[in-house]
Amino acid sequence: MTTLEGRELYILELGVRNIDSGPDFKDGLIILDGTLYRGDIEIHPHAKDWFTHQHHLDPAYDRVILHVVTGFCPDDFLTIRSDGKKIQSFNLDSVLDPPAQELEKEYPPAPEIVCELSRQPEPEIFDMVRRFGIRAWDVKCLRFRERVNTESWDQVFWEAFCEALGYGKNQVAFINLSHRCSVERLQTIKASSLQERFDAIATVLLYTAGLLPQKRGAHRESAIDFVQKFHITLLEKSDWKFFRLRPNNFPTCRLLAAAMMFAFYGERFSGYFEVWFREIKTIKDFMSKLQPLVDFHQICIESWLKDLDLEWNVNNSLVGQDRLRSVGYNVIIPFLYEYFRHQNDLKRAALIKNLAGQFPVLSLSRYSRDLLQIIRKEKKEFELWSEMYHQGVLYMAKYLCQPEHCRRCLDFDLARSGTHY
Repeated sequence: MTTLEGRELYILELGVRNIDSGPDFKDGLIILDGTLYRGDIEIHPHAKDWFTHQHHLDPAYDRVILHVVTGFCPDDFLTIRSDGKKIQSFNLDSVLDPPAQELEKEYPPAPEIVCELSRQPEPEIFDMVRRFGIRAWDVKCLRFRERVNTESWDQVFWEAFCEALGYGKNQVAFINLSHRCSVERLQTIKASSLQERFDAIATVLLYTAGLLPQKRGAHRESAIDFVQKFHITLLEKSDWKFFRLRPNNFPTCRLLAAAMMFAFYGERFSGYFEVWFREIKTIKDFMSKLQPLVDFHQICIESWLKDLDLEWNVNNSLVGQDRLRSVGYNVIIPFLYEYFRHQNDLKRAALIKNLAGQFPVLSLSRYSRDLLQIIRKEKKEFELWSEMYHQGVLYMAKYLCQPEHCRRCLDFDLARSGTHY
């Protein structure tokens, strides 16, 4: 095979299919004119899509080593990355007969999925979904239980909170950041006021993340000292996903929220939430006390928003209501449940478990939405009663649903797998 420029090409490994934003395949392996290259591969039906999708401006595509296209493409077409480097393009139609567009027409449509679960009586469906929801809840709690064997309660909460801020494109980067900027390390940052403490922590987090703007000079030297003191390896800007995210979901915005949370509660997360929970008796109490957790009006963020090019109403919370509710169910509730169990406070642990079962349904993911659509073809009135039911549907959709093994959820032995309630 040859590229558009006539260079000899061998594709040894296509790489790992990327289902998130960024290049289509990660860590591919090619030979160009006898030289071995390892990197990402991007595929487009039309060569111009590289520029239409603005990949030439996105650092996430700076590891692309090959651009695969179909259809008409001039021999002098140039694929250029944001770092200015030109990469080779290969027209797949040069080795296909007929061309890709014609082959696509001949490809048979996907067979319609017949969901065995949807054919069961509705009470049995609800019971199955509930039990898988409980299993998903058990898994969340188990993660906290296992982590606290090697980390402090405060570090376990910090990691889980950061991971939740990264849903659903930046979880890995946020987890890595929470390890580099651990609770123990961040607690060494001293300040004379809450505002100064926030500014210092925000600078450290953004600098370690590789996202601190050059014009942000204040505290930069102290951030460099922090990184050198603890021998921290910095993350790269390309580790973070911005593509197809609304500004309020940008990792820069979420990092400011993380800095605020730590500035307020980072001295002892577990102690704060133990006190915070004392007045909670019902799910209504819990939901009403969530929003005040992130209403940090005492902190001024206008200069940060300007330097980070974020258009934001400063009267709005940096953590939106949907994200905060997700943190409530996926972080605060299982964290407190395991914390109270560890303290042998079984009464409050039981109350937490009860609240988990009553938690309102969160926003549906693509996985749960698709499975619900299939179930509702047979059971048009099927509705989720709580987030635990939603988590059950999500668990089944992600781990069990396969067209060629449609009975997996019905055959799955929940008792043997360790689910309890």
